[in-house]
Amino acid sequence: MAAMHCAMSRIVARAATVVLLIAAMIVIGQCSVTAEAVSAPQDGYGFSVGAPMTYMSNVDADRELDAVAKTRATWLRVLIDWHLVEPMPGAFDWGYVGHWINGARQRGLNVLGLIAYTPDWARAPGSYFSGPPVDPSTYAAFAAKVAQRYGDRVTNWELWNEPNVALFFGNVPDRAAQYTTLLKAAYPAIKAVQPNSTVIAAGLSRAWEPDSPPTFVSAMYAHGAKGFFDAMAMHPDVYPSGLAIDDDNGWSDVDRVHAVRQRTLLQHDVHLVSVRRGPRVQIDHREGGA
Repeated sequence: MAAMHCAMSRIVARAATVVLLIAAMIVIGQCSVTAEAVSAPQDGYGFSVGAPMTYMSNVDADRELDAVAKTRATWLRVLIDWHLVEPMPGAFDWGYVGHWINGARQRGLNVLGLIAYTPDWARAPGSYFSGPPVDPSTYAAFAAKVAQRYGDRVTNWELWNEPNVALFFGNVPDRAAQYTTLLKAAYPAIKAVQPNSTVIAAGLSRAWEPDSPPTFVSAMYAHGAKGFFDAMAMHPDVYPSGLAIDDDNGWSDVDRVHAVRQRTLLQHDVHLVSVRRGPRVQIDHREGGA
């Protein structure tokens, strides 16, 4: 286990290098093509460490935070893993979460809090920890607790991670419907505690049908998701082949999702950039008053 943790730490440590490299070039196959006039989004870009932040030592975490602070990044996505923070009802361990959030803010970084995953006591017996809770109100209550605790430092919350992928949503059926149920529960719970917060629908991974982001988002709207999020995230992974290859429609599906949303919404905004397992661009589309 120690060896695996060290290997993961080395991978994460390379993230700062990766983001600087993609600002200089786009790799297509074996050739390197110099990019023209690369500029950061208006609201900045950032990093996502992912699961390793839940088990890193404070020393390792501080090293990663220092590395991010040395770039021109302005954001850090912090995983707030419900199944680790509240292993028993009402028993909370905020240790690693507070270290990352406080460390990020002390270094001048904005925080996007990712609230995801379910403790044993809240999910169906025998189900995977990434599955949704049996009672969505338990997730809503935890999300509200998070917003109440960290609302003076964090105002942007992403609800779950890649629920269109079976692995990240407990292999449950009807994932769009069940995810929309979570949104409908958690959105008003967070807003009741922090009315001016920005609640972001989970970043969707590139995927083939029937899990592709355009199909998933269409199903979300069909189940009444409109009005229960302020922004929508996309995870159009381009690693390792680059934008031009468009693996699994990863990049082109961003436009397809926008087309789905444009049927009901009038404006959008490219908002955040993050990196995980190589280059990743995260696009948040603003709800525009929906």
